[in-house]
Amino acid sequence: MDIDENRRTAHLIFPGDVPAEIGMSRHEKYSKPGSKPQVTAAFIQDDLRRRDFTINAIALSLNRGSRGLLIDPTNGLADLTTKEMRATHSYAFYEDPARLLRLIRFRVRFTFTVEERTQRQYENAREAELEKLILGRTLFEELRDIAEEPNAGEIMRELGARGAAQDFLDGAGGAEAERALDRQAGKAAAAAAGGERHSSRRHGAVPVRAGGKTVG
Repeated sequence: MDIDENRRTAHLIFPGDVPAEIGMSRHEKYSKPGSKPQVTAAFIQDDLRRRDFTINAIALSLNRGSRGLLIDPTNGLADLTTKEMRATHSYAFYEDPARLLRLIRFRVRFTFTVEERTQRQYENAREAELEKLILGRTLFEELRDIAEEPNAGEIMRELGARGAAQDFLDGAGGAEAERALDRQAGKAAAAAAGGERHSSRRHGAVPVRAGGKTVG
């Protein structure tokens, strides 16, 4: 279990390597692009409107009087139907530049097109070099999520075609992210070696992986 105290969320991994996130409905206010947000409790509709993309801004009510009711304030269901990636608001990339990477990851995963206004917002954010403001830990998490995608190579080729791959690593958080990825790779290699040495005592263990999550 991985807990984010600032956002009041817990990231869980269930058997079968199924990720889940439990957290409060919240509003996030950013003092500057890429900064740590100020988090306050909010109604679910406000929580959905502040998220990254409309396809990530859909919920089902759990209230007794409206249980099962679809909550879709940004019309994300329509974008799922038309297979479009659309930012929930004009400042989505300026608030959290890590969404620049997430746009490419989701676009490749779902083979969606990027809505015209969202594409312009992406290009404006890249022109402003907002990728250089992504914090090291956040960049590491986004790169790790890309590495865990079944089509990670295609995502990296897409980033390369857009001239973005090196730009992200050249930013303020790039060196820290690369060190974190190296540490993660070292730990994985050590765990694999340890597993081989002790396999006779560890048969039947359920693997647990931290970090799987859905973010906004």
